[in-house]
Amino acid sequence: MEDHLTSSSAQTQLYCIPDTLIRWPWPARTSLHVDKIKAILNTSFKKYPQIERKALKMLEQCEIAFFVCCVYPGLDEAQLDVTAIFCIIGWLVDEIITESIDHVQTTSDIIMDALRDPSKSRPLEEHIIGEITRQWWLQAIREMTPVSLQRLFHAVEDWLLACVQQSSVVFSSEKETIEKFLERRSSDVAMSICMVLLEMNVDIPQRVWEHPILETVRSLMCHIVSLDNVRMLCSTTLFQNGSNRQNVQDMFSYNREQANGDYHNFIHVVMSNQQLNLEEAYKWANQRHQDLQKKYMETLARMPSWGAEIDAQVEKYIGGLGRMISGNVKYSISCLRYADGRKEVGDRDNRVFELLPSSKPTRV
Repeated sequence: MEDHLTSSSAQTQLYCIPDTLIRWPWPARTSLHVDKIKAILNTSFKKYPQIERKALKMLEQCEIAFFVCCVYPGLDEAQLDVTAIFCIIGWLVDEIITESIDHVQTTSDIIMDALRDPSKSRPLEEHIIGEITRQWWLQAIREMTPVSLQRLFHAVEDWLLACVQQSSVVFSSEKETIEKFLERRSSDVAMSICMVLLEMNVDIPQRVWEHPILETVRSLMCHIVSLDNVRMLCSTTLFQNGSNRQNVQDMFSYNREQANGDYHNFIHVVMSNQQLNLEEAYKWANQRHQDLQKKYMETLARMPSWGAEIDAQVEKYIGGLGRMISGNVKYSISCLRYADGRKEVGDRDNRVFELLPSSKPTRV
């Protein structure tokens, strides 16, 4: 089906989301541990009565277990649990970002303090995110090498710094350029954390990790995710009100966000900056996606050899990165929240959806 915006009636507009991964060489897979991870998460939720019932319901609807099993099909049960708990942490951070700019720095300080000393009990009056982070870090220590754990620590630190900076953008009406938007998203998308978590089933020496080719690979991955995602792992927020929320998958979440008057979305930024309609903006984003994929594959072709053993680990890591992207798209298409929770809206097989009515006039 053509990637275009059409109208089936005077009242209904249909739009088509392009298949950005039509030539992507890593097809999506799903781990068989979905039910086990779901059960573990349900148990975890019950341990935190401080999380409001409404928030717990929203977390359950996010289908975090399915998400991590799509994004990390090669991880075992214990490793998937580590990624799933980080989803909860990221979700809570996202809630705080969208609720109050004043609380973002405090939350960042709490999280980093819990990482620095996970043996220390958290204050009773502290936000529950401190205790969840402490327990998550203890799990990560068991599943990761010291080198990977250090990389994860710095990735979380960088992500939180980006979240603090981003909080001012969320509450700002200032128009962003496309490049500025993508640059910011490359930092706050939490992709660095996602890539480090992938190291739980590979062993890559620091000298290889720091090689310019692998650094370029990771940079390009962040840019690709910036087109598809707002925050890949951390921002699995299902929202029902009209507040400024950042959701996963800009290309998939545009419909709900425009309906709620949320304009911090890549598709809207393209429409605004390029003076394009919805159909044209999706085509523009798709072409940008294809250009980045081409650069990504060209970079991989220049990957040096470090010997059979290390090369096998690097190949496994690259495959994990590729399936992280395709798995995230699989999750996004499967998730009902992108169609406003209504099964009858749109045709998911053909990526055709009904454009929801906007609650606010579109800003350009």
